[in-house]
Amino acid sequence: MFCPTSSIIRGLFANELTDWSLFPEAEEFWGAELQTLEGHADEVYSLCASSHGQRLASGCRDGTIKLWDSATGQLQQTLSGHSDTVRLVNFSHDNQLLVSASVDEIIKLWDATTGELQETFENHPTWLYTVVFSPDSQQLVSYSENGTMNMKIWEATERKPLQTLKERPGPVDSIAFSPDGQEVGSGLEDHTFKPLDFDLRQRLQTLGEGSGSIGNVSFSPDGQKLASSSEDGIITLWVPTADTLQPVKKIQARGPALLEFSPDGQKLAAASNDIVELWNIEKGVVEGTCDGRSHRPGEHGRITSLSFSPDGKHLAFDPFDKTIRVWGLTDDPPKILSGHTRRVTSFVFLPGCQQLASASEDRTIKIWDLTAGKSQQSTNEKSFSGSTRSIAFSPDGQQLASGLTDGTIKLWNLTTGEMKPIRNAHDDAVQSVAFSVKGYHRLVLASGSDTTIKLWDPKTGQKAWPLGQLHSAGVRSLGFLPDNRLVSGWSDGAIKVRNTKIWDITTSDMTIRAHDASVESISFTKDGLLVSGAYDGTCRLWDLARSANQPEQVFEGAVGDFDGSIRTISISPGDQQLAGSAPNGPTTVWNLNLSKDPKDPKDQRRQIHERHSNWVWSKSGAGISILDGQWLCLNGERKLWLPKQYRADCIATSHERIALGHPSGDVSFIMMPQAHG
Repeated sequence: MFCPTSSIIRGLFANELTDWSLFPEAEEFWGAELQTLEGHADEVYSLCASSHGQRLASGCRDGTIKLWDSATGQLQQTLSGHSDTVRLVNFSHDNQLLVSASVDEIIKLWDATTGELQETFENHPTWLYTVVFSPDSQQLVSYSENGTMNMKIWEATERKPLQTLKERPGPVDSIAFSPDGQEVGSGLEDHTFKPLDFDLRQRLQTLGEGSGSIGNVSFSPDGQKLASSSEDGIITLWVPTADTLQPVKKIQARGPALLEFSPDGQKLAAASNDIVELWNIEKGVVEGTCDGRSHRPGEHGRITSLSFSPDGKHLAFDPFDKTIRVWGLTDDPPKILSGHTRRVTSFVFLPGCQQLASASEDRTIKIWDLTAGKSQQSTNEKSFSGSTRSIAFSPDGQQLASGLTDGTIKLWNLTTGEMKPIRNAHDDAVQSVAFSVKGYHRLVLASGSDTTIKLWDPKTGQKAWPLGQLHSAGVRSLGFLPDNRLVSGWSDGAIKVRNTKIWDITTSDMTIRAHDASVESISFTKDGLLVSGAYDGTCRLWDLARSANQPEQVFEGAVGDFDGSIRTISISPGDQQLAGSAPNGPTTVWNLNLSKDPKDPKDQRRQIHERHSNWVWSKSGAGISILDGQWLCLNGERKLWLPKQYRADCIATSHERIALGHPSGDVSFIMMPQAHG
């Protein structure tokens, strides 16, 4: 189902899909993504590959390190010991050791084969920024700072540092070993570059160049040149003499730049803001320029890392927009590796130069085939930077609206398949979308972040009317009663009911002090009873015709993530059942009692579905949910495994059609076989 339409495997298993009448949209050909390695429970902030490319190590926000087989994607080991984010991991050059540095101010040295902890270095009093092995794998250099330079040189098998360099204020922006391991270079913010003699353990010289701080340094592969970049955009090339370093060339770049020598040492890549320049060092001229601007509207490129492939034929860089660009050093645009749903934090070429591995805040590591796919332009007008926050079908099931975290609204015509975006509909995330019930279907959209509610014409995408500026709290959820009155749930726990013919939403016909926490979701029975779900872990049933002071019934949710908060609620078509889901589960399903005499809340609970979220009902009364963020389930049973790019932050149903709202900002549509209650 998710395989490319022209793929062999799709053809082989075509008969298995005959019961599925609606498929999500798939690509025609396989893309560059080979594998997605899953297993981290939190954001991945560091990644490295062994020198032979057979293993990957990744460091996580939860303090764990994972070792992977890069060929199979199999998790080999999980190393625990840090108490905070692992910011750096590095294999030794002989692949026997692995070093990790954490926000907990501790460096740990591990046996890369057995996973056993070898040494713990605890003498760093402040936040560790970097740690690197010497070329012979026998020594380490680490750097931390608290307003004073604090660089330590360690024997890899000893817990005590050989030397601590701590002489003057001025944070170090970068450090690098020379290839022979005899020197370490550091760039400081006090406008100086400091080459350090590694054998003598003493400072050789302070060289001030340029009018700005020296932010980045890079050694050439042969150790015969060193480049430094200053804040005023001057790149200085240095060569070693008997007892010093001499500046031999200055280059005026676009601004302060990240620097990287090509493997042959003949070229220098300089990334400044959103542009990469390739300099011929001998001639002092730019041989190529690559535009690194974000291809996502509303995002501004800021290149945070770059690296040459080992063969020098490609340069990869991270434009800070959830993608990686791989530039072939020609006039052709770079290849865009797109698939992560959050910021890319680290990447590395694998030996052979045909593959690249990347880590992301989306908790995954991906391995990419650099020979697959095509180069793409840096600007793609169909791309969006936000993830899908909310979706809603129109009452007739012919339209769907989705609200994105970047303030965009997408209007989908489900007959023609046309999608019409409303860019910058709100200044911040669109928290909720809803269609009016009667008459001309106008779409009401709310953003709790920019505190506005707006009406839109779904046929034209034009604003129909602003409903006013909200003040004390933002709107978290919206809905319409059968009589077309607008009901809004607020982050201060209030529910407000307003006649939509009166456009000033800052006043209301009725205000209910419904919950002690944010009202995250609202829904209605066929008879116009209101159900609200909130961060206080309860769902409450209200009869607005009887009383706005006391709920008719209170449903206590199961304790789960976020203290059991209710993120979404859904009422079955016959008003027989109510489902309330926490953000990552569980989901509690109650039997609704709509009689005048409420039941004991303990008797209302029907079943708890652990780890199920986003529970909704099909027209026939089947319960549809997401298990562990990966499985689309029917009545609690697994039916369809969702690949990473098809996983949903929110879901909605109309008749038997299921809409999945993805972190990419896209929406997919599926119709499961036998979706009956």
